[in-house]
Amino acid sequence: MGIEAFGVNAATKSKGEWLTPIHDEASENQDELFVVIEGEVEFHLNGEIVKGGPGTLMSAKPSVKRGALALKTPTTMLIIGSPIGQIYKPPSWA
Repeated sequence: MGIEAFGVNAATKSKGEWLTPIHDEASENQDELFVVIEGEVEFHLNGEIVKGGPGTLMSAKPSVKRGALALKTPTTMLIIGSPIGQIYKPPSWA
């Protein structure tokens, strides 16, 4: 799409599949925002579990261990991120 100011991805998974694995963004110093589009998500945030359906917004600071598990089929989530105080550079796989 030619977006250069921030990273944006979407994932659609079935019940029981990870939309994003448990990880942190400490090495990239990246804030992330997750937007549930359809289905239901179980967010894992530093060991705490928070559930959300369509329209739910969840954010995570770089050091937060985060992951998102699909609870319904299908579940779609939008993921938006960018390094704090830096110019965004797309990863090599994008």
